[in-house]
Amino acid sequence: MTPLILAACLLPSCAVLAQDEPAESAEQAFKRIEEVVRKAKSTRVQYTWEGASPSDQAGKVEATGMVLIKEGNRTNLSATIIERNRSSELKVVSDGVTVKTKLGPRRVLECAVPRNLEEGLKLALHRLGAMQAILIAHKVCMLEEEDQEEALKLGKKPPVSDFREGPDDGDVKTILYKITPEGSENAAEVKLWYAPKTYRLVKRTITIRKPTESIFTEIYKEWTLDPEIENEEFKLPSVK
Repeated sequence: MTPLILAACLLPSCAVLAQDEPAESAEQAFKRIEEVVRKAKSTRVQYTWEGASPSDQAGKVEATGMVLIKEGNRTNLSATIIERNRSSELKVVSDGVTVKTKLGPRRVLECAVPRNLEEGLKLALHRLGAMQAILIAHKVCMLEEEDQEEALKLGKKPPVSDFREGPDDGDVKTILYKITPEGSENAAEVKLWYAPKTYRLVKRTITIRKPTESIFTEIYKEWTLDPEIENEEFKLPSVK
């Protein structure tokens, strides 16, 4: 048998073997994304966010901002929030020792950095999104020290369940899952768009059905893991 004929005989069998490889399940992809985010030494996410209810379009809330996280519990989280034509600025910065939360030009809260700040914010970023991570961080300095770590665990990690593979959106894949806050019977329905080769997140929607339907949409203009971020980015804000 000549080499060409031998190659022709082998190629179909190779194709069959490739087809027989099991596809990654939705839950496996979710866990892989979580692992990639957790292991990153730095993270930079630029996002746009919108929260709306079909029954109250006038009450739509919009936000844009940035999430910077660096090893050593360093964070710089920002959101410009627009609600009913009024704009407000929210900023949460940690230099690894102190956390400062700034809401508006003069209101600043300050506290020591919880030891699981970086871990908790990465968990929130992956499961709930950038805006929710910022809102969780914003509450840290309002809590007693013993309650801060629990808050960053998202209430001891609300159960994530019902993983399903969603339809492809061009080159992007989607995952559907549910997350149930502790003490609640109403699960939030999450749809996550991601790039399958890099596990880079592209978009997220969270739908809450009760008491009235609300849909939260977050689009990631940038989702970069392990970028170079200077420590100057984590300089604590002051009241001007």
